[in-house]
Amino acid sequence: MVYVDLHIHTCSSDGAFSLEEIAKKAFEKDIKIIAITDHETVDGFVRMDIDRLSSDYNIKIIPGVELSTKYNNKKLDLLGYCIDFEDNRLKSLLGGIKKIREKNLARAVEELQKEGYTINFEDLKKVSHGGYISNISLFWVMIEKGYVDNIVKTEKETPVDNKLIAKKLNAAQNQFGLHSKYRLYDEEPYNVFELLELINRFGRIPVVAHPFAFKRDKKNAFENNCKEIEELIRNLRNYLGQEKPLGIEVFYPKHNEMQRKFLVSLAQKYRLFVTGGSDFHGNPESKLELGKIVDNNMLEAKEIEDFLRVIK
Repeated sequence: MVYVDLHIHTCSSDGAFSLEEIAKKAFEKDIKIIAITDHETVDGFVRMDIDRLSSDYNIKIIPGVELSTKYNNKKLDLLGYCIDFEDNRLKSLLGGIKKIREKNLARAVEELQKEGYTINFEDLKKVSHGGYISNISLFWVMIEKGYVDNIVKTEKETPVDNKLIAKKLNAAQNQFGLHSKYRLYDEEPYNVFELLELINRFGRIPVVAHPFAFKRDKKNAFENNCKEIEELIRNLRNYLGQEKPLGIEVFYPKHNEMQRKFLVSLAQKYRLFVTGGSDFHGNPESKLELGKIVDNNMLEAKEIEDFLRVIK
């Protein structure tokens, strides 16, 4: 059997491991095809390294990227595959996105300072992985400075207590995140249709990442989220037309069987490629494991063979 994982982050964005470390871990788990999809950066890719690691560990490494925007005022992520990471125009565009993200965070820091919090932008840089500054950076700073309310503390607390870390981050997000008065990430550099164009310009096959990840509705959640997801897919398909490729991340650790079945039905209805990945980061705040994609099991290549055939 050939195992795959097409959604992985490295320390070039907010992951914990380098590309080489990821390749080694994939080899140890007998994963034969991986895609690196760092957040809004391709800085982790060097052609020589990809060729060497592919040979050393007998794996296929697909260069990708994960881009964020909003749809219906909710966060939406798109994955792009076979990205031309050596194109300076792409690097310039991604650099512009980074500047806007950092400007938004700097604005939030200023608001917090006005409220009396002792915090500065340098604090965010110190806790950031690989220089990638995000809202998680701000949350960690506020946690470390003791500003987050309602944090559960236990006598057995350890630095790698993943459940407690998740509770802390959730509390920080509720207090200081997108839906708080500080309004993180209000300004999005590109809308979803512009991101489709960007991916098609510098790569192949835009893919809607983890469609059920951003549910907000607690009442009739599954039904309402299905309607929202289908509306999104319908609009993306209408924008691209019937011939241009589009994909959807069906296989994802947090998708249950009912959600997967619904997404497969959408793929059939709207001519979508089916993909899957773990969203592995490797840091303490993430419980996602490399290669563990379907009910804590590995994903076989045959489940997404149409997609793999197109990008090979």
